[in-house]
Amino acid sequence: MSTQNTTAAAGIAEAPAKSILRHWPTVLRILMGLGFFIFGLNGFLNFIPQPKDPMPEGAMAFAGALMKTGYMMPLVMGTQLLVGVLLLLNRFVPLALALIAPILVGIVTFHVSCCRRE
Repeated sequence: MSTQNTTAAAGIAEAPAKSILRHWPTVLRILMGLGFFIFGLNGFLNFIPQPKDPMPEGAMAFAGALMKTGYMMPLVMGTQLLVGVLLLLNRFVPLALALIAPILVGIVTFHVSCCRRE
C-alpha cells in the first residue's frame, strides 16, 4: 500500500511541472520568430533607430563589404524575415531552423570577434 501512495503522490507532484514545461518549445519558437521577424523587417524598413555610439572599425568594414555586394544584406534580411514568419506560423519549422543556422553562426562569430578585439 505504501508504494502505491508514494507513486500516486509523486505523480500528483509532477503533473504541474509537466504542464508548464510542455509549453516551452512553443514559447521559445514564438520569441525566436518575433525576433527574426522584427529584425528582418527592420532590414527593409529601418524603423529601429541606429545606436549613437559608432561601431568598431572592423565591424564597419565588414558591414560595408556586405552592403557593397548589393545582394548580401537583402538576402540575410529576407531570410530572417522568412524564418520569422515560418516560426510564427508554425509551418516548416525544421526548414526554418536549417535556413537560419548559417546566419546565427555569422551573428555569433561577428559579435565574438568584435568583443574580443576591443
